[in-house]
Amino acid sequence: YLRAEQLFTRVLALQGEDDWRGRMAARRGRGIMRYRLSRHQDAIADLAAARADAQALGDVEAEIDLLLDQAMALDWLGRFEHARELAALLGGRTALLNVIPYNPVAGLPYATPSGNAINKFRDILVAAGLNVKFRQRKGDEINAACGQLRRSQPLLTV
Repeated sequence: YLRAEQLFTRVLALQGEDDWRGRMAARRGRGIMRYRLSRHQDAIADLAAARADAQALGDVEAEIDLLLDQAMALDWLGRFEHARELAALLGGRTALLNVIPYNPVAGLPYATPSGNAINKFRDILVAAGLNVKFRQRKGDEINAACGQLRRSQPLLTV
């Protein structure tokens, strides 16, 4: 993840000021890598900058995706303001927000959100009138849940 973060940083240094979409993609990529490196504050800053790019482009779908990324990072800090922003952005739309709690994967520094965190996130969205479905976790005790199988094999280098 560190090498990927460095490459995204290099892309940002080379990016033209008028390439909003490219900058948005690089900031999002670097933010996700920083999240995976447990650099949550840096990740949140990158994702917020990418979301500002999405707003400048008028790309509501990208803005929603970026809000979800930010909400994930903020969950690690026990903060839920982006759940409220997501609710405001999606308000008035007919949609089902399908949420999958993170399944633990050996070798990664993340954990499944606490039941309290999941409930608070859901309560904020439901109170805003959104339809929310939280997927039930299955197979995590045998490393067969969503995201776990892919990581169970060693990474191939080419």
